[in-house]
Amino acid sequence: MDQYGEFSQVISQLNDNLSEVRAVWQDQTAQTYDSINENTEGFSACIWQNYANAVQMYDIEKKNYHEEEFEQVIGQLSSRVSAV
Repeated sequence: MDQYGEFSQVISQLNDNLSEVRAVWQDQTAQTYDSINENTEGFSACIWQNYANAVQMYDIEKKNYHEEEFEQVIGQLSSRVSAV
């Protein structure tokens, strides 16, 4: 009778393991997590690069922007338009 108890425990453990294996096998989305993470990382890098470029261009424009010069050119263009 003792052998029967050990045998039934082993069978029960095998059934539990089989159920776990089936659950993992059926969960196909788990297999895509790595590629989703890689894609998200790639998109994030592109978005961050665009942001960094925009900030850099803004700083360059801000550094090179001279309101007086801009207004002077606008005035010259307005004079030419008025002369026509």
